[in-house]
Amino acid sequence: MRKIFTILFILLCALACSSRNKMTPVAKNGENELYLLVGTYTSGSSKGIYVYRFDTESGTSEYVSEIKVSNPSYLTISSDERFVYAVGENGINEAAANAFSFDKKTRTLKFINAQLTKGAGPCYINTDNRLKSDGIAIFSINEADGVLKSIGYQPTDAHPRNFIITPNGNIC
Repeated sequence: MRKIFTILFILLCALACSSRNKMTPVAKNGENELYLLVGTYTSGSSKGIYVYRFDTESGTSEYVSEIKVSNPSYLTISSDERFVYAVGENGINEAAANAFSFDKKTRTLKFINAQLTKGAGPCYINTDNRLKSDGIAIFSINEADGVLKSIGYQPTDAHPRNFIITPNGNIC
């Protein structure tokens, strides 16, 4: 019985956190259109990040563009939807946080810069500047041009997979 309550509590926490998260890999394009940004592993024929236009009325999507980047396994969009950030899940000497500008008129991503994460398997990236934590690579973001700058990295015993900062500053 205790195990069921623990699982239920975890699910409720996850639901509460996910409903408050405003940063998702979707950018608005008019009333009925969204841009979907899809990161992929690139060991096969995949090239990196793909941009799709999604019609919310018909439920259809169409390929728009792509940009080559190695193993962009997790993406996030800046709150003004001008920049996209992706972690490149590569080896310890190549894993990076990548910054791109996103032009809704041309429907394209443009590479800005990358910073090594100093960890072999980065799996999450968040643009909320309220995070003060150890165990992850931390970067500052220049809001004018989207450039990433490495601030530091603190290894941990655990492998943090995901976090969300709620509007009141709590970490879930």
